[in-house]
Amino acid sequence: LLWLSDTHFSEEGHHGFPRKSTATNSNLAESITRNFKAAFPQVAGLIISGDITWRNLPSEFQLATEFIRELTFWSPLQPDQIAMCPGNHDLAWSSDPSDKTKPIGEVKSDFRKAYAAFYEERFFVAPNEFLSCGRRFLMGNAIPVDIVCFNSSYLQQLERAFQGHGFIGDEQMDFVASEMNWDPDPNKP
Repeated sequence: LLWLSDTHFSEEGHHGFPRKSTATNSNLAESITRNFKAAFPQVAGLIISGDITWRNLPSEFQLATEFIRELTFWSPLQPDQIAMCPGNHDLAWSSDPSDKTKPIGEVKSDFRKAYAAFYEERFFVAPNEFLSCGRRFLMGNAIPVDIVCFNSSYLQQLERAFQGHGFIGDEQMDFVASEMNWDPDPNKP
C-alpha cells in the first residue's frame, strides 16, 4: 500500500515538488515512480490521508487529479483501490479563514463542494456525510486488510489558534464500523 499525506497541491507549489518535471527536478508522481517502481512493480492500493490541497480550490483538486492519473499510470489502480479523506486544508470553514475569532459549528455544504466534486470524480459516488472512506484490500495469501480514512477536520477549536481540527467522534466511528460490516461481537474475528 502506498500511503501519502499532506501533498498540499497548489499553484504556488507548497509541497516542495514542481508541478511539471524538468531535467533537474522531478514532480511528485515521477519521484515516487522512480523510487518505488523497481521494488514494487505494482501496489495494492493508494491511501491519501488529508491536506490534498492548500486552499480547497478546484484548480488545486485538478492538480491532485493529474497527480493520481500520472501515479496510477505506473501501477494501474481502480477506484476501489484508492482510499482518501480530507484534511483541514481541503475544506473551507468560512469565507474568511484568517479570522480565528469566529466559532464554527460545522462545514457548510458550500465549503465542502470542491472536495466533494473531487471525490465524486474519483469514485463515481458522492462522499458520505462524514467525508470518511474505507476500503478492504486483499493482500498476499488472501489476507484482508481494512483501511479507514476518518475525517478528523471537525469542530474542535482553540480560540485565536485554529478551527475544526482533530475531532472524529463516536457517530463517525459507528457509521464506518457499520459500512465496513465490522461485527461488534468480541468472539468473532
